[in-house]
Amino acid sequence: MRTTGARRSPRPRRVTQLSETRGTYTLSGCRPVPMTEAEVAASDGRMEYWDSETETAWELHDHSSYHEGACFRVSQLVDRIAMFRGTPIKLLGTTDLQERDASGKRKQVAEADELIYLDGRNGPRGAVVIIGESPLPDVVVEVDLTTDIRDRKLKLYEKWGIPELWVEVPEARMPSSRKRPGLAIHVLEGGKFREREASVAFPTWEADEIHRSLNEPFLSTITVRQLRRVGEIMGREAGTGPDDDPFMGAHGRAKRAEGRREASLEGLQSMLAVRNIRIDGRLADEADRILALPNATVVEAALRCSDYGDFLDRIRAAS
Repeated sequence: MRTTGARRSPRPRRVTQLSETRGTYTLSGCRPVPMTEAEVAASDGRMEYWDSETETAWELHDHSSYHEGACFRVSQLVDRIAMFRGTPIKLLGTTDLQERDASGKRKQVAEADELIYLDGRNGPRGAVVIIGESPLPDVVVEVDLTTDIRDRKLKLYEKWGIPELWVEVPEARMPSSRKRPGLAIHVLEGGKFREREASVAFPTWEADEIHRSLNEPFLSTITVRQLRRVGEIMGREAGTGPDDDPFMGAHGRAKRAEGRREASLEGLQSMLAVRNIRIDGRLADEADRILALPNATVVEAALRCSDYGDFLDRIRAAS
């Protein structure tokens, strides 16, 4: 759980058994640590959840490359969708969501693995999302490898009104007795989460497609086609497209310019061939000079020249 305020050196904390805490629930994959609200504000540890009622923080036992790899891949996939859509999508990475009381003190804190804002201009003002004050993310992503969202955070996100929640269980070599690999999409409908086969935030992107994309060793052509499909659908809804993205737009313009360049040179070669003027291979060397001239000037030189050398002389003179 990332927290705001001045960063302090972590102090040793006593790890307790559940019977020593005031809570009566458990969070799988986590250990309970008694912690006051003031200690939470100063902490820089990695915690899944904290509440003021029990004054208990739940720290992750350990991290796995499967967990971190899935989080990185989510941002990679969404970035590409944004490029095809033509407008940026904001991803905040590991971020705290905090419910506070009237005095501003924390009541409950949950750390999410990824927050996605479809409008890149949206998001919290600070480093945390404060429920009731900050704009809520369009999608919250949780990677459940050693943890289980159903222990506590699923109902909390539902209560807070998170529109869409993705829960990914990676294809890891550590099977859980409670979970099977896959991705579940929970969409808020009438104040309750309903599991759906496809995302609402990312139209037509199905849970099985997302899960496969998160677990393949590298982005496959199938995944790229899926990302293009989703991005273009979102772009049509927004009235944007790849050309509106700085990178994709520049790439597209360069490709179109190269296509026009090749078409112009092919047309010129055909025109000279009709007049039985043999090109000795230097046309490419003069391409920039030729294409910089008005088309009428190039056509006139091609129709009036006596041979290829004469054609080049006329082009150079016109330049």
